[in-house]
Amino acid sequence: MARHVMSADRLVAPTQVWASLSKDLQVRAIRLLAQLACSCAATHLESPVKEANHGIVPHDPQNPPRPS
Repeated sequence: MARHVMSADRLVAPTQVWASLSKDLQVRAIRLLAQLACSCAATHLESPVKEANHGIVPHDPQNPPRPS
């Protein structure tokens, strides 16, 4: 695979970069982004309680906390 080095002096719009990619590379990029999105969604779904309670232990009405 050939690598192209671009000068940092020249700004290029993302749409220009996308248009210059081969269809194969566009498909690969879309698949990678889809995998990333699925991975992020799956990670978020696995631990929503950890994010929501911020470390607070929920109170169990059948086992009230004992005084110290």
